[in-house]
Order: sequence, then structure tokens, then C-alpha cells
Amino acid sequence: KKTRNYHMLAAIDSALSSLPILRLTNSWKIVNENALIAFRRLHNFFRTAKNQEETFSEPSKTVPFIGVFIAQLGQLDDNDFKTNLKSGEMAYNLVLHRKSLAILEEIFLPWGISLSFELDQDILDKCKTLDGKIANPNEMLEASLKCEEMKFSEKTLLNDFMNPNF
Repeated sequence: KKTRNYHMLAAIDSALSSLPILRLTNSWKIVNENALIAFRRLHNFFRTAKNQEETFSEPSKTVPFIGVFIAQLGQLDDNDFKTNLKSGEMAYNLVLHRKSLAILEEIFLPWGISLSFELDQDILDKCKTLDGKIANPNEMLEASLKCEEMKFSEKTLLNDFMNPNF
């Protein structure tokens, strides 16, 4: 948040809020209380209007969370881009086109061009040693289950996670 990298903020929240991590109740019990408070703030960051506005102020000093733009574009219905005129002819719905173009225009603002920050060499060195063994959500859950066994109350939820019916 200090570097205004909201995309990374959302990625960290997504990782810590994922089922394989969030289910580790015994592990969460040993996390420092101040870290838990910081996580709760992080988790709720995008839910308040004030914080949402903050993420769009000063584009040149901000890395936005791209999911906001994708969600806005996803809410536009393809069928609404054309409309019937009173004469029966089809025409483009210019209001909707303008709305979609306004969203796209925001994406192409000069995001992050004035950002500067120093890399933490220790964290960077630790990242370089990561081997990337976990390739999919099932493997992540399997690793989670090695840390803490499945609780009876989790059985249906975890089975659904491992075998989604898409």
C-alpha cells in the first residue's frame, strides 16, 4: 500500500485468502496479532469506497488492480451494444460504447510512471530460491493437507475444491 501497488496488494490478499491457506487454523493461531490485524485491513481494503477512490487517484504514482477494469467490462452485456430504432433498423448503442471506451481509456492512463522504490535484497534473494513446485490449486491443497489434516467439517468443501464440476 505504501508503494501504491494495488495489483500486488490484491495478489497478496488473494493468496492469503485462498482455501488452502485460510483453512490452516492451527497455523493462523501462531501468527502475530498485529500481522492478523494488518491482514484483515488488507482483506477489506477494496471494499470501501474511500479506498477504491484512492486506488484511482494519481495514476502516475499508482499500479492499479486490473481486476477492477475487467469487472467493469464484464458487466457490459454484448447484446446491449446494438439497439433497435423506432424505424426497426439496428443501430449501435453509443451510450454503452462510450462507457466501454471510458473504461478502456482508464486502463491506458500513465499508471506507475512516477513510482520509485527500493528492492529488499533479502526478500529478492529468498524469491530466487523458490522452486515453483506447486503448479495448480490441487497441489496447493495437497501441501496444505500435509500441514494440517482435513477436519470433518471440511470434507465436502475440500472434495468440491479438488474435483470441481465445471
